[in-house]
Amino acid sequence: CGAVWCSLGPDLGTEIVLARLSQVEPQVLLVTQAYMYGGKVFDRTGPFREVARKLPSVRHVVCVPHVRH
Repeated sequence: CGAVWCSLGPDLGTEIVLARLSQVEPQVLLVTQAYMYGGKVFDRTGPFREVARKLPSVRHVVCVPHVRH
């Protein structure tokens, strides 16, 4: 029993993420709610929901909340 791990940058567009993840047919998505770059916070809630909705293989989504430091 095993798992395939696929990592993608949080700044990638939805279509690119869908193209890459559709190849591995993930059952679980581990996503971040937001990320910080250049002192700005970028919310990713909408894009990861769209990805999860458009990938029929996804059974679970685990969201890591953004924590400001």
